[in-house]
Amino acid sequence: MARKGAVGIPWGTPVNSDEATVTLAAADIAVINNDDIVVFDGAIFTKKGAADAAAREWDDAEALAAQIDALEDWDGAESTGAVVITASYGSTLFNGRPLFVAIKEATTAGGDPSTAATATIEAATIARMANGDTVTFDGKTYTKAAATDVGDKEFENAAGLAACIDAETDWEAAESGDITVTAAADGAEFNDRDVVVFLSRVTAGGVNGTPAYGKGAVMADANRIYVCVDGGPVSNVTWKQIPVALTDL
Repeated sequence: MARKGAVGIPWGTPVNSDEATVTLAAADIAVINNDDIVVFDGAIFTKKGAADAAAREWDDAEALAAQIDALEDWDGAESTGAVVITASYGSTLFNGRPLFVAIKEATTAGGDPSTAATATIEAATIARMANGDTVTFDGKTYTKAAATDVGDKEFENAAGLAACIDAETDWEAAESGDITVTAAADGAEFNDRDVVVFLSRVTAGGVNGTPAYGKGAVMADANRIYVCVDGGPVSNVTWKQIPVALTDL
């Protein structure tokens, strides 16, 4: 009769899977105007005065979260005015997915033969910009960066953005919290120039779990024994420590 040996337990400290996530903060949502858009996972959601799920039109954070929640691979939830987007299962697969917001911040107006056209960029909108976010105006693109460089059209803050726009031939800009943009010359031809702010957020935090054949799988390291309570290849894998340490046995 063949002798039976001990059954080996995989050695190592297992890792639980975790879901990728991204948050559109309440302060971000507050600066989104009607007809502005949020783009995520190939879907476009338009801010309107009233919600219409079929048309992907939303009016508040709760409605936007519900419409994102209807996407196949994502869960959306409203949390104190923010929209929290979470992958439907844990893994690295859904890291790096962009969330874009396009905000039509202002349009120049008021220009006539004796008056210069103007527009106002609100400080609250600029405050929501992270490095890499952009402002487009009159065919130019200005990029939020760690430091202001007017020649490269990069700005650190509202004062830096005002300096970049002020350097353009056709425009003047002054910052006093908000930014006032004024045409360098009178005339109606400087009306109807849009200022558009683009915000970008990216999903992150997704982790592949240590694979397990299913519930009840066991692993051990130098200090603990672990039992899998939710198994899979890399996603939705959850390991629990057995309370007793090996040194206590």
